[in-house]
Amino acid sequence: MKEIKNIILTNSGDISSFNKLIDFGYNIHHFPMIEISHNDIKPFSLDDYDYYIFTSKNGVEAFFNFPFVKVQYEKKVTAICLGSKTANKIREFGVAPKLISSLNYSDGLLEQLIAYEAIKDKKTLLVQGNLAPDNLFSGLKSLCDISRVDAYQTSLHNSVNIDLQGILENEKSITVFTSPSSFESFSKLYDPIKTHIVTIGNTTSDFIKNKGFKPVITSKQQSFEAITEEIIRYFKLNNIQYDIS
Repeated sequence: MKEIKNIILTNSGDISSFNKLIDFGYNIHHFPMIEISHNDIKPFSLDDYDYYIFTSKNGVEAFFNFPFVKVQYEKKVTAICLGSKTANKIREFGVAPKLISSLNYSDGLLEQLIAYEAIKDKKTLLVQGNLAPDNLFSGLKSLCDISRVDAYQTSLHNSVNIDLQGILENEKSITVFTSPSSFESFSKLYDPIKTHIVTIGNTTSDFIKNKGFKPVITSKQQSFEAITEEIIRYFKLNNIQYDIS
């Protein structure tokens, strides 16, 4: 009998937050299932909005790299951020968030904003990506003068990676999904039954369940560090193994 040692990461961008898994003897394989690109948007004055809401690091990165934003950098951006990761990214651009949601999901942010009276009736811009659901935008309509801009585009990969296919066919593995789009891309190219599914958050988990598959872990906290700890704890305590004979 042999323990499962292969971790497949499907998120785009940095994976250093998963490095602790290496210390526990796991083999990390990074095969992004989605690609992020910045959209072109019509320039406007930063003074047009009282508040800016950012829900992801990708949104922050795209927004503050727009040329028309760069040339207005002396103007103040009053930012509201979903989670500490988004807040840390916006600080890299010299902006101190006015409010940071303590809950890493949109419904939690909405609850906090409803209680945050300062935003009431204010002109507010919600910065998201093209695949972000409308629930936060819809919920804010009765609270403030809300507009939405899709600062970045998420595209699904559409070709099979031979190396990933080989791991799935010949090795036992754990695959981490951080968004519905990453699983959608994966499931169109590979067989999800061939791996143990791990997700960050209920949104991704519910999407996967609706597709007929069952995650073994759904992280309560939506962070890479949290899912790393849960993988270590779950697979060690449950001693999940496979027979290589």
